[in-house]
Amino acid sequence: MNSFPCTSCGACCRKLKQAISNLKSIGIDVDFPYKWDENGVCEMLSEDNKCLVYHDRPVICNMEKFAEYLGFDAKEFYVMISKACNELIKESNLPEKYLVKI
Repeated sequence: MNSFPCTSCGACCRKLKQAISNLKSIGIDVDFPYKWDENGVCEMLSEDNKCLVYHDRPVICNMEKFAEYLGFDAKEFYVMISKACNELIKESNLPEKYLVKI
């Protein structure tokens, strides 16, 4: 598996404040150059669920680079992250078609 099978649900982009806070609480400090609104929605998320800076997105938003940054084996990291993604998808009441399958 070369890349993370993101389903483009946008849940992580809508819960960005929570995601960064969770990382900091376990000792992972990441530099995030963009702002989020009072609900935690990233300012780079477009109306149609697309990232406006996708090709130059921060490390925290790029699972391949984030796994490397943290020193994880990519496949092991993808399994771990897919569980977190699926919990977030369910918590956000998104359709099952967005669930990440590894």
